[in-house]
Amino acid sequence: MELLVLKAYASGYRGCALDDRQYFFFQYSRKKGLKILQRYLRSDFEDLEHFIGVMAKFLSLSAFILPPLPISGLTENEMDRVYNRIGKR
Repeated sequence: MELLVLKAYASGYRGCALDDRQYFFFQYSRKKGLKILQRYLRSDFEDLEHFIGVMAKFLSLSAFILPPLPISGLTENEMDRVYNRIGKR
């Protein structure tokens, strides 16, 4: 799994990740845990650049982590680690 977008909020994180089959937007709340907000099959896009081009209509290009960062899972520790690595964007 790789992390493509990550934004921190007081209550947790929002972002976009990808795995072998899909891109998915998620919300992670420190109190309520993980919630998947939207899924897109990778097969619906030519490649990562195509997906970013489509999503850039809704997110600024600076929101994307390029190249995407590998993560072991959508856990608070992993999101904290990545957020500390990429800094506040």
